[in-house]
Amino acid sequence: MSNWEEIMAEEKQRAARLKNALKAWVDEHTSVSDFSKAMGYSYQHSWSRVSSKAPITDSVIGRFALTYGTDALAEFLTLAEPEHA
Repeated sequence: MSNWEEIMAEEKQRAARLKNALKAWVDEHTSVSDFSKAMGYSYQHSWSRVSSKAPITDSVIGRFALTYGTDALAEFLTLAEPEHA
């Protein structure tokens, strides 16, 4: 596997861990409906994020931090670490 392929594989794994972490956080702390209201998203948009159908972007992470605070963000990002995946 080339260096580029390794980097791309790691990036895909990181993206998958972020998606799984968001789902785990929402499942533990709120509902998709309440999450969508708090984040200012439509239910469908939130469902797409929480069900791993859409990527977790910098914008999503920023809005998450502003909505739920840095402690919740730290918990969410900890759930995305490889040892928690």
